[in-house]
Amino acid sequence: AFDQPAVTALSDGKIKIDSFKDFSGEVKTWQEIGPLLYRAENGQELLAFRRDDKGRLQLAPNFPAVVYQRATLQDNGPLNRALIEFALCVMGLTLLLWPVGAYVRRHYHQRMEISDGTQQGRLWIRLVCALDIIFIAALAVVLSSAEPGDLSEKLDLRLHLAQVIGVLVAAGTVLVLIACFRSWRDRNYWWFAKFWNFVVLLACAAFLWFAIYWNLLNFNLNY
Repeated sequence: AFDQPAVTALSDGKIKIDSFKDFSGEVKTWQEIGPLLYRAENGQELLAFRRDDKGRLQLAPNFPAVVYQRATLQDNGPLNRALIEFALCVMGLTLLLWPVGAYVRRHYHQRMEISDGTQQGRLWIRLVCALDIIFIAALAVVLSSAEPGDLSEKLDLRLHLAQVIGVLVAAGTVLVLIACFRSWRDRNYWWFAKFWNFVVLLACAAFLWFAIYWNLLNFNLNY
C-alpha cells in the first residue's frame, strides 16, 4: 500500500518515475515519442499510458505482467503512511507525557480538580493508546519473524492472536469517544487537555479506519 511509483512531469516535457532506476541507482527520465508513449532517455525501454474499460489511466511498462493504475484517495500510499504515523505519534506522546505531566503537577503542588468520570476517561484513553501500539507491534513481530515456510496455516494462530488485540482497539475507540464527551463537559478540566483528547479521538478513528480498510482485523484472511 505504501510503495507506489510516483510519476512527475518535468519542465522540458519529459517525465520521471521515482521507482524506475538505472543500474547506477539514478532515477530514469522518459521522453515522449508518441501519444502517451515514452522511451527511456539513453535507453530503449518503453512505457505507455492507456485507459482501461472504465476510463482509468494505467501505466504499462515493457514487462507485460505488470500494469500500474492510478491510486484512489483511500489507496494513496503517502496519505496512508502519514495517517498511521500521525496516529502512532499522537498515541505515543499521550503515553509518554502522562508520567511527565504527573511529575510536573506534583513538583508544583498542583492538583487536577476534575470529576470522577473525567478521571476514568483519562485512564481509558491511555489504555486504548497502549493497545493500539501493542497491536501494531504484535503484527510487526508476527510478520517480521515469519520464515518463508511459515506463510501457511502455521501463521494463522499468531496472526489471529494479534488481531484479538485489534478487536479490543476497535471497542476501545468508543470508550475514547465517551471520555472526550465527559472531559468537554467538565468545566474544571484544562482547555488544552480537552483539545488533546480531541486529537487523540481523531488519531484513534484514523487508526481504526486504517485497520478495517486494510483488513488488519479480517479473521478470514488465512495463508
